[in-house]
Amino acid sequence: MSDDGYVYVLINPSLDGMVNIGKTTRTPEERAKELSSSAGVPTPFYVAYQVEVSNCHSAEEYMHTLLSSEGYNRVSENREFFHIPLNEAIKLILDVESNFNVGNSESYSEPFDDANTDIDYSDSWASLESRADDYRLGYGGRLRNDNEAIKLYKQAAMLGSVTSCIALSEMCEEYDEALHWLKTGVKNGGGVCHALMAELFVQTRHKQSAEECWERYFLSDDFWGYKSGDYYSVSLSIQMEYISMVNAGKINHKLKGLLNSIRMDTCKKAKLHLDSQHDANDKSGAEQKYFGLVRFFKQVSKLAG
Repeated sequence: MSDDGYVYVLINPSLDGMVNIGKTTRTPEERAKELSSSAGVPTPFYVAYQVEVSNCHSAEEYMHTLLSSEGYNRVSENREFFHIPLNEAIKLILDVESNFNVGNSESYSEPFDDANTDIDYSDSWASLESRADDYRLGYGGRLRNDNEAIKLYKQAAMLGSVTSCIALSEMCEEYDEALHWLKTGVKNGGGVCHALMAELFVQTRHKQSAEECWERYFLSDDFWGYKSGDYYSVSLSIQMEYISMVNAGKINHKLKGLLNSIRMDTCKKAKLHLDSQHDANDKSGAEQKYFGLVRFFKQVSKLAG
């Protein structure tokens, strides 16, 4: 009897820092659906990585031995859940792939419909996010499909993408779910998500929480632009949103002292970053960030509070 199958890594947004690593002779997607319906968790499981193997029983034993040797033990002896960073789990399963692989390894639930496409696991969410963008916007010859986009964004977010977290917060209809993805974005290193959370808190009239989120945003590197990357334009528009919220009385300008105290250092860092750019496109983006900050601080100085 054939023991061909898969070893897989499953993730779930509700299980922070925990992944499911196991085997199946069916498909990992079927296993994910099975766990989603029986595990008693509020959100579904997604396939983060899978390897087709010639002997899934032996491959699973090998994988679990590797996990144990690296100090990653099961959460419970009779379950396949492990406390391990997702990128570390993928690194270990690549070892399994080299010893047992008979097919293709994938880092998403459904195969690419693009021929001969390779995934760079040093930036394992980039391909997922690119496909999600195409489905959301109808690019790349794909029909718009929000459900498919959301599924791919969720996988990219769990792999560390900040921009996918922002996209999910925009597409979610439920307040609590939008807040969950922005908090995930913060964990992924996106300081700009603090400001986006502040906007949500204003909508629900949680003024104090909004003010605390603004403070955390202004103290993050995303405020002055160095870590903002592709979402620097979001960061610039958010700075203006703070001004409009204060002027509308939706929040108090309690941060005037903080902003005055960090003004010089913030602009200095942004200017140094601008001067260090040599590529024309990078320099143009850094210039927008720098002069955007200058305009922001000028407007802050005019605010009462």
